[in-house]
Amino acid sequence: MDDTGARHKAANGFCTQIGNAHFAWFDTTRAKSPLNFLELLRVTKTTSPTPSAPGSSASAWRFYRDRKLYQANPSPQRKAALRARFDRIFKRRTDFVTLDRLLARLHANKNELLLVLDRPEIPLHTNGSENDIRCHVIRRKISGGTRSDTGRDCRDAFLSLAKNLRQARRHLLGLPR
Repeated sequence: MDDTGARHKAANGFCTQIGNAHFAWFDTTRAKSPLNFLELLRVTKTTSPTPSAPGSSASAWRFYRDRKLYQANPSPQRKAALRARFDRIFKRRTDFVTLDRLLARLHANKNELLLVLDRPEIPLHTNGSENDIRCHVIRRKISGGTRSDTGRDCRDAFLSLAKNLRQARRHLLGLPR
């Protein structure tokens, strides 16, 4: 999944791409949020606002590196070690209230965030989505956006079709995404 800015009826919006190596789908909306993404998936969920906080830490980077190693060679021992490391990282307390809130919120979502340990085939990057949405960015730069709802829907549908045909062709020819 990825998104980019989109102009529609002379107003700012967002074009969201959802897909994988075999499928791409685009939709343009006025919002960019987790709720909007879930709505695009036709899922409802209630969340509370989240505080902003400083970026990553060295321990979080090591967790990512170890997750990559687990992906290459999953084992129950590595899975348990990653769960324990997650707790050590996100149960920490600092002298920064905002950071402590963020750590607590992330720890509260532990089961959801560590679902990737049960599905090691899930990629750790969004390169495919970045590539899929690039064509939308180029069109936006050239045309400046759509002017009607029909135009927006047609653009999103044709982008979806074009990407799906490209992916199907590459798959049939045995080429990488």
